[in-house]
Amino acid sequence: MAAVGATSARTTPEEQIDAAHASLQAALRDELLQRILANSPGFFEQLIIDLLIAMGYGGSHKDAAAQLGAVPVTAASMASSTRIASASTASMSRPSATHPAIRWAARM
Repeated sequence: MAAVGATSARTTPEEQIDAAHASLQAALRDELLQRILANSPGFFEQLIIDLLIAMGYGGSHKDAAAQLGAVPVTAASMASSTRIASASTASMSRPSATHPAIRWAARM
């Protein structure tokens, strides 16, 4: 315990927040990767489409599907890939305690 107290005495609150942020971001990244790998290639294709649309590329799902010759998608896979895409784009910014990515990860 002395090492923890000594470490926090040498770091500023901002450095501690940055370290906690880095730790949460790494955990989120690992969880997202595991969830993606646990699904089918069709799910991954839909995830990429959802991610690009969430980032502002490609117009709508209909436009992207027409351009890419998308595979048939079920409502469940669409909802799941959209949640993952939302968490991915949200994790690109510095989260706060009420950040959507943190609330989403907390529900898991």
